[in-house]
Amino acid sequence: MKEMKKSGYETLIETMVEDPRLKRMDQFIQHGNVTTLDHVKSVARMSLAVNERLGLNGDPRVLVRGGLLHDYYLYDWHHYDGGRFHGFTHPAAALKQAEQDFDLSDREKNVIRSHMWPLTLLHVPDCREAWIVSLSDKLVSLHETLRRRR
Repeated sequence: MKEMKKSGYETLIETMVEDPRLKRMDQFIQHGNVTTLDHVKSVARMSLAVNERLGLNGDPRVLVRGGLLHDYYLYDWHHYDGGRFHGFTHPAAALKQAEQDFDLSDREKNVIRSHMWPLTLLHVPDCREAWIVSLSDKLVSLHETLRRRR
């Protein structure tokens, strides 16, 4: 069988998830039995697919990095004191942690900070990539949540 060639961005996803800092997300559950690491990989891939299929011309590198880091808060939100408010607070926590561990562009920062809009009302996506990742996160989260209920 012929092996399918990986895109440069698929390679970037695989390279980034080998980073020990990102691998820590594999310790935490996001939705159902899906780890946070698996969730963010799905969001990065969905962001690339939405961008390509809709011809949105977002920067694929920003989509991958923003998609992989949008939930980089590194705690189990199910057992976190502020768990009820996790949807409101985790974008800021993820951005703070990502800024400590990675060099981020302004667009990557906006992707992370605004991905929960409209829940985080004051943090509206202000670049194309932030809109794409926000939509992709909602699509992936819905799929993971519905899959859990079957």
